[in-house]
Amino acid sequence: MQDRSRARVFGISLIEALIAIAVVSFGLLAIARLHGDLLSSAGDSKARAEAMQIAETEIEKLRNASTLSDLNRRLDNVRTEAEGRNASYTLEWTSLPDTSEFGFFEPEVRVTWTDRRGDEQSVLISTAVAWSNPRFSVAAARADSEGGNFLNTPTGRARMGGGELLEGTDVTTATNVIEGTSIEDGTETRQRDGEVQLVRDGEVVMTMDTTNPGELFSTISGRVYYGDTISLNPVVTRVLSSDAGFCTRRGQEPLGGTLEPFVDSASGYSYFYYQCYVGEAWYGNVGIVRQENANPNDRSCVGDHLAEQTSAWDSREPRTSSNRFYRSFIETAGGIRAIGIGITPAEGESQNPTYVAQNLTGHDFMLTQFRSGNNRPKDCFEALEDGQGAFEGNAGRHVCLYEGGMGCGTDDGDSLPQPGDQETTLVAGNVEQINAPTGSNRYPVLEDLTFDSVYASCGPNRESFGQGRNEVESITSFECVIDWEGWTGETWSSDMILTLGPDTKLCDMGTAELGGGTVTKSGDNVLIFDQISQTEALEFNLITVAHEDADCP
Repeated sequence: MQDRSRARVFGISLIEALIAIAVVSFGLLAIARLHGDLLSSAGDSKARAEAMQIAETEIEKLRNASTLSDLNRRLDNVRTEAEGRNASYTLEWTSLPDTSEFGFFEPEVRVTWTDRRGDEQSVLISTAVAWSNPRFSVAAARADSEGGNFLNTPTGRARMGGGELLEGTDVTTATNVIEGTSIEDGTETRQRDGEVQLVRDGEVVMTMDTTNPGELFSTISGRVYYGDTISLNPVVTRVLSSDAGFCTRRGQEPLGGTLEPFVDSASGYSYFYYQCYVGEAWYGNVGIVRQENANPNDRSCVGDHLAEQTSAWDSREPRTSSNRFYRSFIETAGGIRAIGIGITPAEGESQNPTYVAQNLTGHDFMLTQFRSGNNRPKDCFEALEDGQGAFEGNAGRHVCLYEGGMGCGTDDGDSLPQPGDQETTLVAGNVEQINAPTGSNRYPVLEDLTFDSVYASCGPNRESFGQGRNEVESITSFECVIDWEGWTGETWSSDMILTLGPDTKLCDMGTAELGGGTVTKSGDNVLIFDQISQTEALEFNLITVAHEDADCP
């Protein structure tokens, strides 16, 4: 007889099979959803990166404008839509200036798009642009390409703006002070892992992703001095950094108040502090912009009056310059390579350079107006010398960011790339001649003309009129070149002085418009050029000289 109680049962029942299928199905659904989330997240990251790139590209177009008319054209045609690889983008601009009245402005552009889930996303970029001074643009920050192959972008690893404000117990926050002082500059630094944020008034103004977690922004700081020889408003005198950089200013005013400069007891010079924050591997320019009208003789000086004259790239000898140029160069198989701040080039078999934040201090500027005759100062040497020791050890026009770089402290700097050509303005035109009544053979004579600036040189063209003892020579056209090295203003004013011959008068022209400003006659022989924009060329054909017996138009 068979014992059924000991028989084994093999296989699974229908209910067990259904349960297994359900468990597997739920697992596959979870994996599918996770895969979809990963794809969506990757898509969001790509779209955000593309939006940032579009915004930065459009801002660079404004920053690279070289003339007022060029910038006006770019402002009139700012991009409002962009079709990318990952999404369709809309650009919304704010804080753009009236094209007729501006010199420095801080534009913002918000780029929005719809993600794969149908939600609206956006990024916001804000920066500073100084149209009238192209030396602060990105183009000015890049060294002359004829010197070699420059492989690194000047902005380094920082970017203007950023994402969400870093918060939480794992975020390190520090209140920033001007290096070497206890003066707070109104910003703070927040850090988590390799992400570093510069924050002002609760807003992220700059972000850096460092390769060396724990390191912060590098800084460049100093004083901006000015004496009583120059008419200057410190409130509208700004320190700017090219590329991705943010600069602050402080005097003795309460934090958040209107700038109130200190006074140096030894020299009597007034001054305020500045501090610029830049990211890992940055190289570029830091300089002065005055948002006001300035005399062409107003100049900015850098360097040390006690420094010896050398051909080293980082020579500290006195010179006029509204900028400092920060970079270093090393020679590689691919040509000359620029090295940014805080970077020590890789050595031996290592392929990775190291970053350690640098804090460069004592990089001072001296703003002055050069004077003629026995009056001081006539040049930067005298302006710095009158500082009574304030500028001893001061940095020159070029600053090496890596001590082992080419031309750093050695006499081989002349072979290195130099900053771009010096800016000038050409003022040119024809002079109309009105003779005495017909038959008298009497002609007007314009003997000479010049601007009252040591930085202006005029080349007049002369023609002969009449014959024999009635022959005279008079200026019929002119070309004046104004050199802007070390000038920091937004617009300029200067007098053109005309030397008139016998029986000659200068005709009145009313108020003529030129370069955004005006030209008017003053007295018998002076033309006042007032609030003229710094442009490459100005054509002025309204000078008319007449014989005293002739009628002016």
